[in-house]
Formats: sequence, structure tokens, C-alpha cells
Amino acid sequence: MHFDLITVVADGWVELRLAGPGDHPRVLARVGERDGRRAVDAVMVAGGPLDSQALRSIPMARIESALNHPKFGMLNAKLAVDDDVLRSLADRGHLFPEEFAAIDAALGAYLEKAPQPSGETPGASHAWRRRRKPLTRPDGSNPDGFYRQVADAYNDLIVSTSAPAPILAEEASVPVPTVHRWIAEARRRGHLPPARRGRAG
Repeated sequence: MHFDLITVVADGWVELRLAGPGDHPRVLARVGERDGRRAVDAVMVAGGPLDSQALRSIPMARIESALNHPKFGMLNAKLAVDDDVLRSLADRGHLFPEEFAAIDAALGAYLEKAPQPSGETPGASHAWRRRRKPLTRPDGSNPDGFYRQVADAYNDLIVSTSAPAPILAEEASVPVPTVHRWIAEARRRGHLPPARRGRAG
């Protein structure tokens, strides 16, 4: 994915128009400065579905290059651009100064009141596992209860890892493919939501 237009919407804020087939999220970026160059220091993405693929497709390096282009405002060799178009883009700046000032103030207040964690508490990554019994092989006495347990264990781990199956396999002393089958069956029974296409476990 690439973008073909940068529109100034308020002092320090721009909207990037993503190009290509299909619907794309709207991307708003706050422009700051770093080491004498313009740089993005905040990004807001709206519209969905927003998944990791959509976020990875936002071309941050190209955006920064565009922000530092002598004719800041346009970047795409396929798009016919003349001085009148560039002037019209500049004239559209400061469309929503009060709204974006409020966004900046809210972001600043939040970041000040909720500072970024300064490090991980030893053992914190394992805290989720200690709140439940480790997953074990089923004994056949209560199949639906077992798949509910699989779903609970999966949900506990998915908040701290993108690959819960190997951890569950180690807990239950079974191969990882066995856990994938358990997770698939838990989904089939409605204990977990459907998997996204192309994603395992």
C-alpha cells in the first residue's frame, strides 16, 4: 500500500490518503521535528477492520520522506501535480484548529498522567498462567468442559503472547499440532471466536 496525497488539516496535523484497491483506514499524523527533519510523532488510525496487516501497511518511512520533500504536500510520480494544486492544498490548512488542539491537549494530559511503564516486573509475563490450572490432556469424561478449559487457557495467554499454542503444548505435554486441533475444536464449539483467515491457532 502507498499514499498519494497529504492534506494539512490543522497546525501540525496532516491526513494521508492511502491509495490502492479496496477500502483503507484513514490515517492522521502529527508532525514534529527530530534531528532537524520533520518526523511523525503521533498517528491516529480510524476505520476498520484494523488488524496487524492494516497497521503494517502504513508506509511510515515514505511518509517521513514526503514530509521532508521540498514540495511538502504531494508524493506520487503517477499523480499530475502543478503549483495550483499545491497552493490549494496549502490553503486548506488549519481546517479544524480547535478540534486538533483538543486532541493534542487530551493526548498530552493522558501521557502525563499515565507514564509509560519503566520496566517489567520479574515474573509478570507468567502471571496469567498462575491464575488458572495448567492445561492437561483430556480424560474423556467431559469433552465440552475440556474445550471450555482450552478456551480459557488460550484467552489467558493471548493477551501476553501471539503464540499461545507452544506454551499450552508444554503445559499439557503434547505436540503443538495437538493444541492447534484443541483450539480449532474449541472454536467449532463456540467457546472461542472464529479465527482470522490465514492465522493459525
